[in-house]
Amino acid sequence: MEADNPNGRNEGMEYRAMAKVEGGKLLKISFAVEDNMLARVRLHGDFFIHPEEAVEDMEGALDGCPAEKRAVAARLAEVVRDRGVEMIGISTEDIASLILSTLEKENKG
Repeated sequence: MEADNPNGRNEGMEYRAMAKVEGGKLLKISFAVEDNMLARVRLHGDFFIHPEEAVEDMEGALDGCPAEKRAVAARLAEVVRDRGVEMIGISTEDIASLILSTLEKENKG
């Protein structure tokens, strides 16, 4: 049984989303929301991130991140800056937008 959430989100629910971002690259994301924080975030798609290990760093940075666009974008930007990450085909904004648009759609449905 899932607890009621004042934010309208189903706690622990697994979300999956995909989108073609500007430039035509496919971005796939899976994640959960627990206590209004992102959890178990996974990024996939036909984009390039160098160094490759930075994908795991980005996923880890989003675990425990408030499910809010500014917070998501800030955490991702911090990883990109601190690790000197090069992103080809997607941006931190693309990732943040897809996560938040997925949550908004689910809350309206």
